Amino acid sequence: MKDEMETMQAFLVAPEVTKKKDRLVKVWAKQVRDLSYDIEDCLAEFTVHVGSQRLSRQLMKLKDRHRIAVQIRNLKSRVEEVSSRNARYNLIKTEASNTTDETESFMEDIRNHSGAMFAHTHVTQWEKLLKQLPSELESNPNLEAIRRIVSLSYSHLPSHLKPCLLYLSIFPEDFEIKRRSLVDRCIAEGFVTARVGMTLEDVGESYFNELIKRSMILPSIVNLEGRVKSCRVHDIMRDIIVSISREENFVYSMGDNNVLGGVVEQNFRHVAYHGRNYTTPGMDWSRVRSLTFFGDGRPTEPAPSLCSPQLRMLRALDLENAQYGITQKEIDNIGLLRHLKYVNVKRCSGIYKVPRAIGKL
Repeated sequence: MKDEMETMQAFLVAPEVTKKKDRLVKVWAKQVRDLSYDIEDCLAEFTVHVGSQRLSRQLMKLKDRHRIAVQIRNLKSRVEEVSSRNARYNLIKTEASNTTDETESFMEDIRNHSGAMFAHTHVTQWEKLLKQLPSELESNPNLEAIRRIVSLSYSHLPSHLKPCLLYLSIFPEDFEIKRRSLVDRCIAEGFVTARVGMTLEDVGESYFNELIKRSMILPSIVNLEGRVKSCRVHDIMRDIIVSISREENFVYSMGDNNVLGGVVEQNFRHVAYHGRNYTTPGMDWSRVRSLTFFGDGRPTEPAPSLCSPQLRMLRALDLENAQYGITQKEIDNIGLLRHLKYVNVKRCSGIYKVPRAIGKL
């Protein structure tokens, strides 16, 4: 199963998939992506519930063993279905992407719509163009050509930076995002890959700095040493990553762009509440990996409580910006969230001690 997951993940970052505009290919890639997530969740469940060597835990987890065995069997069936669907429709044909022509087309758009930017004609000068984007976006925020060029810049991001950038769609518009918290969350989510001779924190910091360098995020607070302490996402960039996140079932933000809840027909991995109270019938909470709150918005039925077993795959729980009065009782059973790696309860006045159950994590 692990080999199958790694093969899927390699497929999803292949140029033939990331730059393909064919709708059938997009649909199939979405199915592969969902299946890859589910396999990853299943392997994580196996490690936590079955991998334990203590006899007492082995005896207590017979029900979990059976549930995971059923999951594995179902996942194998889905793998076969997805594979046969590709063969049936002949979806992927490897093509050499004509990146130069595509880029020059976008340069022509900019030359025709904006005199403020110089139309480069060579791919190697792409980074210079990206550095000019922030000022251009400020002077002409409605420029459609810029929206297209920003979309293209996302398509050409290295695969390890894409989930980190999409993750920023969790945060509200114009929100100041702290570097330290963002890096810690990316590590907890598994977006940061270890490198020889570097800590995960150092690698995460390098990801953050690379997004700054590429002008995908904008420095907000910089200390005297020139180190970026917090960042923001430009409105146009945020619109694009919010759109991509929804398309890929990555982030579901309630209250964002007039999304007021309602029946959720897809399996989202990250959920954010942006003020007000929302209902989310249809949401499969067992697949949610992060839960973040802003303002006084909080989940209402049929959403689960904060430490419900329904949220068993939760990796990150961020309550720092919640303003609805979270109580100690609501997090006392936090030990049920066996995959939890990041908890932020700063400014939660109703929480006055670390729950004993956290020792189970």
